[in-house]
Amino acid sequence: MRILIPIGAAVLAAAFAEVPALALGPVIVPCANTDITPNAVACAGFYQGNLIAGTASARADQQAALDLIGYDGPPITAAFFGAAPRDDTGDGPADFGVPMIGQTWIAIHFGAGRDGPVAGFPGGGTAFYRLYLPGVTNVIDLNWGAGSTAILYKTGVIPEPATWAMLIAGFGLAGSAMRRRRESVASVSA
Repeated sequence: MRILIPIGAAVLAAAFAEVPALALGPVIVPCANTDITPNAVACAGFYQGNLIAGTASARADQQAALDLIGYDGPPITAAFFGAAPRDDTGDGPADFGVPMIGQTWIAIHFGAGRDGPVAGFPGGGTAFYRLYLPGVTNVIDLNWGAGSTAILYKTGVIPEPATWAMLIAGFGLAGSAMRRRRESVASVSA
């Protein structure tokens, strides 16, 4: 009997324990892959407010939204982790100032302005995008007005010039060795 009382108390405590709330609020307006150019492969949002702020709860929201679209980068542990913030207004290009290529994850906060996707929602809204960039670019075009802040979380790796030089030199050496071998085989058979 003495054993059953603590076990029963533990079961009751677990049953009535507070369930942690989800980090993200509800989607106020669905995002679309065509919100940006080049078009996204996946998106999550629009979530109300500026979720790319530097607070701990905003970082948890960022991580949760990025996980929904297959983020495979490092955890979001600091404000603008690995990011290039963009503070601007309006539509048009968001220049991240760094070369981007391949799988890329970004977030964009749009204000509540009348030309934006979340017009009339206090604090605007934030959407998260995963896109594939086949070539190098620094710029993503916003297809809505009222763009406020954009952040880059992760992009593909662009080889350094020295890497390209070593690759080309390696191909040259391999070609030279093949040619030399072909010449020696031809002279032996002649």
